[in-house]
Amino acid sequence: MVVVFLAAMAVAPATVLMGATLPVMVAAATRRSRPEMARVAARLYALNTLGAVCGAALAGFVLIERLGTFETIWTAAAGNLLVAALVWANRS
Repeated sequence: MVVVFLAAMAVAPATVLMGATLPVMVAAATRRSRPEMARVAARLYALNTLGAVCGAALAGFVLIERLGTFETIWTAAAGNLLVAALVWANRS
């Protein structure tokens, strides 16, 4: 039971942060008129899902085989930092 709790605590921060990205993006992007909210939220949801599928497929089928596990993790981290920097630079 302790092992399960420790494992859950180890993955909880990453899980919460990944799960919170879409609601935060939707809240930031829907500061427009009400009719646009649903369309913007749907597009963001679709892009978020597409990104998850592409990232998982690329990591699982290409990057680990070519780069190795350690380098794949660092590549994913660098990609996340790049996206964060782009979002930060383009905030309104």
